[in-house]
Amino acid sequence: MAMSRSKNYSVIVIPDDGSRTWEFKVSTLLLRALLVLALIDLALVLGGAFSVWRLKGWGQTVEQLKAENARLREEAGKVQKLSQALERMKATDEQIRTMLSGEAASSGPPPEAASGDPSGASSSGKR
Repeated sequence: MAMSRSKNYSVIVIPDDGSRTWEFKVSTLLLRALLVLALIDLALVLGGAFSVWRLKGWGQTVEQLKAENARLREEAGKVQKLSQALERMKATDEQIRTMLSGEAASSGPPPEAASGDPSGASSSGKR
């Protein structure tokens, strides 16, 4: 069996100014390795560019979500204030119902006297 010789390629660099020429011998194996490395580099660059493009899209989404979060927090604060106001109204309603049911059930002192106001004035400002 004959031994197969690996192919070599010659790269010759000839400068325009007439100075010394350069000749490089490159094996097929080295060319294949360089081609594989170039393809891997190309894949990495394209993958990086795609990742940057996706991250920019995510950045816009993040800004939208931050704005929506701020709006929802403001609305939650309003809901909290309304809930507190409703609780105060319920307490006032219960107090009024208790006072009215106590007035109808007994012929005791008027509600102004029961409220603890020593002057007997009502809360509406009448004296």
